Amino acid sequence: MKFLISIMYFSILFFAANVFSHGGGEGEGAQIGPDKGVTEKGPLGFKLSDEAIKTIGFKTADYTAPMEIPKEAIASAKSEKFFYRLRDGWYKSVPLDHKDLKENDKIIISKLGFLRIIEVYVQGGGEEEEGHDD
Repeated sequence: MKFLISIMYFSILFFAANVFSHGGGEGEGAQIGPDKGVTEKGPLGFKLSDEAIKTIGFKTADYTAPMEIPKEAIASAKSEKFFYRLRDGWYKSVPLDHKDLKENDKIIISKLGFLRIIEVYVQGGGEEEEGHDD
């Protein structure tokens, strides 16, 4: 069991080192570009390189209306529940009560933690987002 946990830990570190590239300058945001793990970001979500997608190994379910969101696709952060949608190469979290889905969309059903880490990273989150005023 400890061996598996160690493998997972080092896999995450290896993935993070390859997908995220920090420049070292102060105030720099996410490193995004054609030669990075995250190739684009925008209002539609974010795109990942083929290498990042292959390394992570997401599993998806094809959306066909009407369809309930699979239980394994539901993620949560703080008090919000959401799922990840893949549309035309764009990954985006969608609130569970706002099922913004169309035919040909895919619902991510595995490795949700990786997507959450990437999403927070590309949004420029991290230490600032985790702060609390308690």
